[in-house]
Amino acid sequence: MKVTFDEDVFSFDRRYDTDKTEDAAINEFITELLPKKDYIRSLSSSHLVMFWLSVYPDEYHTNIRFSNDTINKLSEFGIELNVEISILKDIYEGRTEWLSGQMDE
Repeated sequence: MKVTFDEDVFSFDRRYDTDKTEDAAINEFITELLPKKDYIRSLSSSHLVMFWLSVYPDEYHTNIRFSNDTINKLSEFGIELNVEISILKDIYEGRTEWLSGQMDE
């Protein structure tokens, strides 16, 4: 019996020092993957391939800036970039009423 999956994932769980910007972190990661660029591009010709960056800021106001160097490296792969920003401050402080749609106005 042959099993085929519609989706699959390669996941790299990287954690960086808080003094490193998101740009520096993703630039470092992408630089390590550059030798595999052709393989990743070939996968993207028949599969949905993307970089997915999850950011967990301490505050609600968050700004993520990517340098020209990072953008140029990303473009070499020819794939999408998804940035997920999840603010966990409320959860850490025990304010979770918004999870169930029960927030007071």
